Amino acid sequence: MSLRKVLPGEPFVAPAATWNAFIDAAQDYKDRTADIGRQPMAGVRSSGIITVKNESGSARRQFDVLGLGEPIFLPNSSSSSGGSSGGADQSFRNMVAFRGLMPSEDEHVGKFVVLLEPLAANAVGKACISGVCQVRVNVTDKDHEFAEVADGKADALESGDTGSVKILWKEDGTGQKWAVVHLGAAIQQPFVIFGRIASSSQVSGYGGNRYTYQFAQVEKTGSGYGGWTDMQGGISGTAYNLIEDQNFTSGTLGNGVSISNLTTDKARFTMRPAPTGTRVMLMPVVTTNGQTEYWFSYENGVDGGCL
Repeated sequence: MSLRKVLPGEPFVAPAATWNAFIDAAQDYKDRTADIGRQPMAGVRSSGIITVKNESGSARRQFDVLGLGEPIFLPNSSSSSGGSSGGADQSFRNMVAFRGLMPSEDEHVGKFVVLLEPLAANAVGKACISGVCQVRVNVTDKDHEFAEVADGKADALESGDTGSVKILWKEDGTGQKWAVVHLGAAIQQPFVIFGRIASSSQVSGYGGNRYTYQFAQVEKTGSGYGGWTDMQGGISGTAYNLIEDQNFTSGTLGNGVSISNLTTDKARFTMRPAPTGTRVMLMPVVTTNGQTEYWFSYENGVDGGCL
């Protein structure tokens, strides 16, 4: 089959094969553009680039960060187009598009995008969800090799010892720096960190036998006993005692003491939390919903006396 353009004034007589090729091309174009918002699936699914609507409340710059809300098009949506053959349901099958929100560390760890173009409030554009791209990073330690979304901040990621983003290169120094990063890298967690118990709070409903703990990461700055110093830019947060995990209001405590023996006619004892200032080994545990918790093992003491 020979395809060539027709010159002005030249009689147009199309061979059957040529005419059929035009019809096939026109039908293909019609099929690909029949639904509003429909795009070729292969390019979208493999590129790591998705469509996002800026619902953060303000205009955003190129390379700003937005947390992912729910998809714009849902699979069970109804529309005037009718049923699952059209409308939002058809768009869900053909386009990956999310609502972009102000980042939250409770909801968007590992679930965010970097904008590839400026977006006014409620505007729609392209964003990178995986792969290599540029982004601003608030570098708190020049040795940090990872980054993560920062709570309530859309202008930059936050550097850290762990994170869902691998920093491939960044500007020297600390503060907000340009970086080239790999989005979607596996979260790297140390097997164990050392922490200082900063405070404890009794968990209600367990007879005073469970506590939550606030901790600060420490590092060894001296030899032998002592020499522990709070790590600048280290991890802090809530921790849980694995030995207290089986503690209830009756039965045997995790430290092996029967609760029925703590209070008698002649004695009264209570289980005590890990004391403030205690150094413990903290193990990061990632839950099935992607949240990181910190656990340690401390055999609780009991304190009290005879009546």
